[in-house]
Amino acid sequence: MPKTFNSMLIAFAIAGLATSAFPQTPFEKPPARTSQGRAGNSLTPPSTASPRAILVGFLRGQGRDESTIDSLVEGTRSSGRDGISHVQFSQRASGLPVYGTYAKAAFNARGELLSVVENLESTSAAVRGTSLTTEQAIAAAIADLYPNQATVPAGFFHTAPTATKVAIPHGNAVMSTG
Repeated sequence: MPKTFNSMLIAFAIAGLATSAFPQTPFEKPPARTSQGRAGNSLTPPSTASPRAILVGFLRGQGRDESTIDSLVEGTRSSGRDGISHVQFSQRASGLPVYGTYAKAAFNARGELLSVVENLESTSAAVRGTSLTTEQAIAAAIADLYPNQATVPAGFFHTAPTATKVAIPHGNAVMSTG
């Protein structure tokens, strides 16, 4: 099986956990929002602050709550053309990664924020727990992927499937563990 299978398995396990905790609410990633300067203008003035600090200031100006701003974790940085740097951020709530959320920001050499694409969710409410185990999540994902197979034969997977505990956003600051 290809490596992407484990990723699919995790996604199905998460979806299964989400729908079992909230059967009336289908699980969907939050929609992305885009902000960018017009006609060569930036979203923020020049700055020597860190990319996270610049993005935090911008999001505050957009009315985002402090818990959401505090949940930002800087990830990868890469350099683009014309001195533009790209920084990716993720979210954590109650110590868990928030599934499906991100912020991607572009900065010029003067530290100006040029554009933001994000689908951050409010993390102001506590993350609801789950009683499902990792093994139950994996079993649910396998059952969903292979409904006609009663058991998984030895050697079916190159490596054993895994699941990662995450916070699943359901909108309106509601999150559950999956």
